[in-house]
Amino acid sequence: MKRILLSLIAMLAVATTFAQAPQGFTYQAAVRNNDGTAVANQQVNVRISLVQGSALGVERYAELHTPTTDAAGLFTIVVGQGTGLVNCMMADCIDWANGPWFLKTQIDPDGGQNFSLSTTQQLMSVPYALFAANVAHDTVHIRDSVVVHIIDSVVVHIHDSIIIRDSVEIHYDTTAFAADTVWNTDSVEGMLPGRFSVNALEQVSFASGNLQYRPSDTSWRFAPHQYDALGSINNNHSQSSYTGWLDLRSYTQSNSWCANRAIQGGGDSTGLWRVLSIDEWDYILTERANSSQLRTFATVDGVPGLVLLPDNWQLPYGIAMTISVDSAANSYTVAQWAILEAAGAVFLPAAGYIYSIGSTISNLGTSGTYASETISNYTSLAHKTLYFYFGSSNCGLQTTYTASGSQYISVRPVHDIPRF
Repeated sequence: MKRILLSLIAMLAVATTFAQAPQGFTYQAAVRNNDGTAVANQQVNVRISLVQGSALGVERYAELHTPTTDAAGLFTIVVGQGTGLVNCMMADCIDWANGPWFLKTQIDPDGGQNFSLSTTQQLMSVPYALFAANVAHDTVHIRDSVVVHIIDSVVVHIHDSIIIRDSVEIHYDTTAFAADTVWNTDSVEGMLPGRFSVNALEQVSFASGNLQYRPSDTSWRFAPHQYDALGSINNNHSQSSYTGWLDLRSYTQSNSWCANRAIQGGGDSTGLWRVLSIDEWDYILTERANSSQLRTFATVDGVPGLVLLPDNWQLPYGIAMTISVDSAANSYTVAQWAILEAAGAVFLPAAGYIYSIGSTISNLGTSGTYASETISNYTSLAHKTLYFYFGSSNCGLQTTYTASGSQYISVRPVHDIPRF
């Protein structure tokens, strides 16, 4: 078979009126022979897929087209209106807010299933217009102290600019938010893609791993993986000259040690991260819409822990999950967890705790104690923390008291994000 090259020509504008027709955007390419001549007037099979995270990321959606090239080898299709290869429409499969997104094009120039030609490129502004078009009437966008109420319109965010098209009402809300409130809509380093409501108005995204600390130079970073738990290494917590990393931290009466410190892998700047209050933990676990179906216990790479799922959770194709209080119900390899993480899932490992200064670690793999910023009303020397545990056949969730400064527990920071 003669060698065929795919030459990408253009990514065109949004192709449909969103309120009245299926979503889609126009894609145009040319198919040429190795000598540069066009593959003219020939039906070709085109497999289109949308990939999340990177060019080698997780495929979230795929469809098939069978266009016929013109005399110049050019074909035009509307992505989103092909024959579906997954059990959902593009509008249901794709959350454009959780990018970046990449378009992968595979072609069989002979009209079969031998997709020997392939190219992948990052999508830029057009899909984000699709994302904005999904916003229902009166959904609130918060940006630089402005509450924008969308009415059948398209709003495209490009870095710090806002392009507003069609009909939009803009209201300054001086009651719900301070006049000088500034909301950072850009992702920061170390922020996972999932969005979690912590009350009726606000959402957060979790850090990519538990907070880790190095005593010798007082450095801070996020763990390389969500499922990392350093275990007995934390017995070095009382050695100020220790040059390794620890992931259990003594508690103080505020979360300033998180908010006021630069974190490696977390933007390396102050003010980006904070600790949830116990009420916010409770809202995520029990008060969100469908909350009972947005948490489960699992093991990842052999590490037991608690899985939290984002508000708009969609289980990735080919991955199984059982909502269960049995930690053995879900067991994931590193590769499987990478797919779940890209879809927004959060994993809190059962990293144990240290009861007091000078003690050794307890309950590694059987419980997790996670910091909140909340001082309990039981005593000013105690904080309420999220606690989960693993029994022989079931697991449990509760809050518990942590004595200030004497117990060493896990910390998973969050970053505040605007609600869309």
